[in-house]
Amino acid sequence: MSTRTGLDLTQDDVMRILQIIDETSDVEVRLEIGDLKLHVQKGGARNARRDELPESATAEPSVAVPSPQGGTVAPKRPEPIAGPELVAEPEPETEELALEEGTELVRAPMFGCFFRAPTPLEPPYIELGAEVGQDDPVCLLEVMKVYNTVRAGVSGTIIKVLVEDQQMVEQDQPLFVIKTS
Repeated sequence: MSTRTGLDLTQDDVMRILQIIDETSDVEVRLEIGDLKLHVQKGGARNARRDELPESATAEPSVAVPSPQGGTVAPKRPEPIAGPELVAEPEPETEELALEEGTELVRAPMFGCFFRAPTPLEPPYIELGAEVGQDDPVCLLEVMKVYNTVRAGVSGTIIKVLVEDQQMVEQDQPLFVIKTS
């Protein structure tokens, strides 16, 4: 059994942190490990001025995050929000795709940055009209410098690419439309 030393995060650590954040509706997490600084805010609390809320409404939710050294790391309380007003960020629109019979969507298994090619100097994994097998890689999703290969999941022909290269995508967001064979 190997023991980790230092403050390195594994992909499993990152995925667990993201899972905890995803499962929580109203949270702010600040995590600092070495040179890595992560600040995530999610939920309605960011859309209201804190000085206009009653004292009980300003309490911060907290999420215990697994520490690479075995314990948990509690997020720091954020600094009070200053400024005359906050503007609510619009939620990304979820557009329902009208799929033809015999087509399937390839969806993002997690949120992250979408890359069509393995490196900037290489061609994309697939092009419009390309034939793919169910285990063929179709893109990469990058989360905190961890690159995850997304596979087609079905055999067929790519008939639509729904995301631009280097665009941020949400979990379960459609990426490609495949006409199944």
